[in-house]
Amino acid sequence: MRLVAILPFLLLASAAQADVMPISSNEDGRIGVAHISGNETVRLQVNTGNDLTVLLPFGEHVQQVTVSDTNIWHVAVTTGQDALVLSALRPSGATGMTLRSDRRTYEFSLTAVPNGTVPYLVRLDPNTNVNRPRVWTPPVVVQPGTYKLSGHKDLYPSSIRDDGRKIYLQWSASQPIPAVFALNRQGREEMVDGYMREGTFTLDRLYDELVFRIDKAQAHARRIAGKGKP
Repeated sequence: MRLVAILPFLLLASAAQADVMPISSNEDGRIGVAHISGNETVRLQVNTGNDLTVLLPFGEHVQQVTVSDTNIWHVAVTTGQDALVLSALRPSGATGMTLRSDRRTYEFSLTAVPNGTVPYLVRLDPNTNVNRPRVWTPPVVVQPGTYKLSGHKDLYPSSIRDDGRKIYLQWSASQPIPAVFALNRQGREEMVDGYMREGTFTLDRLYDELVFRIDKAQAHARRIAGKGKP
């Protein structure tokens, strides 16, 4: 992960601008989704002493981040430039942040709280319903793969499988769900595009190697059979 240049700015309130709160994408609320339909401000809460990852939509990359109070907030960009990691040094009131990607601009209201039930990852989901022509391409058939796990065993998923197109991950109810990354062809980590449904974390494409991380502990899952281009 690399540090982003943080530019101070004045937080301006707009009565015409609505707020959006992330909604839980699974039963325990550890992953949230912020559905954005226009120019709403996304309201985020972060527990002091913990990190919150903000994941951009698939294919978007961070260009610039501005935050109004750099004395409280620490912001870093992941190596794949597709996510932010927010850290709060102490409790605070609302702080403004603007994130510019290579496709759009997002506005945030950040609040640091000493403790609370907040997600560890929030995925941005803008409404991009645009009338675009649909181009049909023939499907590529990929055989289901198997996976070899290594690293910190407490982070191993209780189940990992794919159907040749998507990867399905499950953790037991007693396990904390780790942050999930993939290794790209340059060996660098990038956030994966996935969603939680009925206890199964589904990745919308195949990856040759996944990385599971909580703090400094990490584990790997390497796809060793049925390889092919998704």
